[in-house]
Amino acid sequence: MESDVVTIFTVSFITSFIMMEIVSPKICSRIGTYQSLTPNQKLEWNSRVLSSIHAAIATFRALYVMCFNNYTNYVLADDKFAFNTISLTTGYITADLCMLIIYRERIGGTIGIAIHHITTIQAYSLCLSKQYLVYFANYKLLAEASTVFLNIRWALVACDKKDSQLYFYNGLALTTSFFLSRILLVPFFYQRVLETIYTSIYIEAVSTAEHYSWVSVSITLDVLNVMWFHKLVRGILRYLGPGQKKKKETIGHCKRNMVDGINKCTDTEVLPSVRHR
Repeated sequence: MESDVVTIFTVSFITSFIMMEIVSPKICSRIGTYQSLTPNQKLEWNSRVLSSIHAAIATFRALYVMCFNNYTNYVLADDKFAFNTISLTTGYITADLCMLIIYRERIGGTIGIAIHHITTIQAYSLCLSKQYLVYFANYKLLAEASTVFLNIRWALVACDKKDSQLYFYNGLALTTSFFLSRILLVPFFYQRVLETIYTSIYIEAVSTAEHYSWVSVSITLDVLNVMWFHKLVRGILRYLGPGQKKKKETIGHCKRNMVDGINKCTDTEVLPSVRHR
């Protein structure tokens, strides 16, 4: 593992704690709505500020890798920018896992989230230590595009802004970004995987155990994303269906129904599962 990767991991890990414990509370304390939150909500708020910052950085960096880096192969690509992106994310996820353990009773740290974090750390650590498959690791990071809207939605709920226009349009953005980053890209991802795993360079570089490890993790996460999106859309359609509203409903009432659908689904099914993913 190159020294740059270790340095970026360490800086990301330490910075994540500083952002959540010092910087975010200091800055957000000037916001009136933040001051009205409970101590546990403030802790969750700071955690989600950190999550959103990481999600924005990771998404743009991964998008840059996908759009502007030309790989001769997708196994042993010598791309420091891409590896540094994975190192940065691994540092953040490791710090977030530590925070979930420390504050597990205050910010809703579940076993499912912990397993998700541990699995992700294991997969990214393999990528960094063996210096391979960084293209696919960055491809998966594009899923972070929906995290910012998920965190905004939580903040609006915490601030009792469910009836606001911002809440409605953020719900649309959440649904759209979730589909684009976690559902639409799946077929293209596995098309690239199939084009790669039968090449001689892949067979020589990746052991059988490593192959089944990272592929099974990817499939599991994608199946979960499909299930979450199905529940999200079902919740919306349930409240927008003809049987749920009268013919003379106003547009504003339709919006509230849609918001309720997003709210019901994300509160009980999607939101806890994709807290930081």
